[in-house]
Formats: sequence, structure tokens, C-alpha cells
Amino acid sequence: MQAIADNHPIVLVSATGQYRGARPLVVQDTVNFQVKADGNWTVRVEPLRNGGQPAFSGTGDNVSLFFDPPPPGQWLIAGAGKMLLIQLHCVGGDVDVVDENSGPYLRTAMITFSRGPCFWEVQSDGTWSLKPQA
Repeated sequence: MQAIADNHPIVLVSATGQYRGARPLVVQDTVNFQVKADGNWTVRVEPLRNGGQPAFSGTGDNVSLFFDPPPPGQWLIAGAGKMLLIQLHCVGGDVDVVDENSGPYLRTAMITFSRGPCFWEVQSDGTWSLKPQA
């Protein structure tokens, strides 16, 4: 599935078989979607809402709610699948946190958040979690 905005295609999902997930899309103008599928499908577009917490976990592709950035600190990052891509998006800038294709993944990382609000974008083929360490 691609989103097309300003004549620029953006690949949101490239999957074989069933897919269920959430992907962020930040655009200013009209968006068209191009879907190639041999079965039934549904696309739902929703605004990103406030009220999230920095800790975040789930399965597959997902996007957190907006949250206020915590102080810098150590985070435990775990992923049970083979692929784990985590990006932190804040008003003050974006950070690639994990880009791993040989999972499973289990590490701690120092994360410094820029000016918020922020949200997590996760792409994965398994379960995953992001937890601040006390």
C-alpha cells in the first residue's frame, strides 16, 4: 500500500498474507492511496491523539499516542521477531533508535528526547517493548 501526496509515493506497507498494523503518515495536502491486494482490505485514517505514555509495547507495526518527553535515560528495548525498526518522532527532531534485521533483540540504550510532544513508530514482525529503566 502506498500513500501518494504531492505526486510522491510513500510505501506504508509491503506485506504478503494477512496484515494488521498502524503506520504514521504526516502530510499537508490531499492524499490518495494505492493498494495492490488479492483479497479484502480496509484502510482507516485517524489523527494521532494525545494522552500516551513513554513506555510502549505491542505486536507488529504500531504507532503510539503523543506523549510528553521524559528526561534522558536508559531504556530496555526488546523484540521477539527477526525485524525491529524503532523511530522516535518529536517536534524537536527524529531519532532512529533501532534498525535490526537479525533478531531477536534485547538491549539497553540511552535515549535523549528532544522537545515534545513525541510519538514512537515501530515496525516489527513480532512482539516488542520499550521500557524506561529506573
